[in-house]
Amino acid sequence: MELRTLGKTGFKVSEISMGAWTLGGQWGDIDEAGATATVRAALDAGVNFFDVADGYGPLVAEQRLGAALKCHRQDVFISTKLGNFLRRHGHHARYTHPLHIINSVHAALYRLQTDYIDVLLCHQAGPEDSDLFVESFEQLIEQGLIRAYGVSTMNPGVIEKFDHMSNCGVVQIDYSIVRRGPEEGALKTCAERNIGTQIRGGLGQGVLTGSYSRDSRFTDAVRSSWNEGERHELFLREIATAEKVKALVTPERSMVDIVLAFVLAHPVVSCAIPGMKSPDQARANVAAAAVKLTDDEMATIREASAGLL
Repeated sequence: MELRTLGKTGFKVSEISMGAWTLGGQWGDIDEAGATATVRAALDAGVNFFDVADGYGPLVAEQRLGAALKCHRQDVFISTKLGNFLRRHGHHARYTHPLHIINSVHAALYRLQTDYIDVLLCHQAGPEDSDLFVESFEQLIEQGLIRAYGVSTMNPGVIEKFDHMSNCGVVQIDYSIVRRGPEEGALKTCAERNIGTQIRGGLGQGVLTGSYSRDSRFTDAVRSSWNEGERHELFLREIATAEKVKALVTPERSMVDIVLAFVLAHPVVSCAIPGMKSPDQARANVAAAAVKLTDDEMATIREASAGLL
């Protein structure tokens, strides 16, 4: 596993890292033993960076990740997010004072069984008051409770607001074969400001794994809304793109290998954080780090995804 520098933080992180949303059960059932086994498989495969959030579960993913990593804390980086707690349950918490944020971090530290967080991100793509988060995050750095901060967003303007003191260290970006807009937006802004990037959605929330077809129906809490309306129409366009990319699959190279290799080929990408729900998924995702695409293959992918910029 190759390590990459996470922007101005200087952290050396595994280019394939772990998105731990899956540990919260919103992508389908997973018990604590399964969660622990998945994290351990990722560790064994060379993963040293783990991303989670208080809203995953909610709370459950942080608890499970903390339990699985407590004996490995000095060897890994943990990134967590706040700002969307209970949003999916219709009770979105409001943050109107630094103590709301600081208190949330103390709770996250308890769940993660650690006394510091390596990367803390605002989980609101466009917060009403970005200065509130920046002020709170700066206090948390002074207190030694976090080492770096940033935001999960696709909006260059929001990134600039979080970096107005030149201290925004990391941005989480939704980027994939079917989400290429950040190439001229968020990724470009991060390059200009030496901000590290952690890429979510590299597998298109499963669409790009090759496991789904036009007739697929979703029952998990995250994708159940994909079965109708505008989101279903977008899903069909994404599937059409995935079908074109499948032409690059070989017996030695899976669809997952190809789509994650595409993400890692971008020079501004620090790490990809695909979700992992089982030890086999963890090992399969990590294997993509060894795959390199040719210029012709990259051109084929860009042509296939041209309509989804």
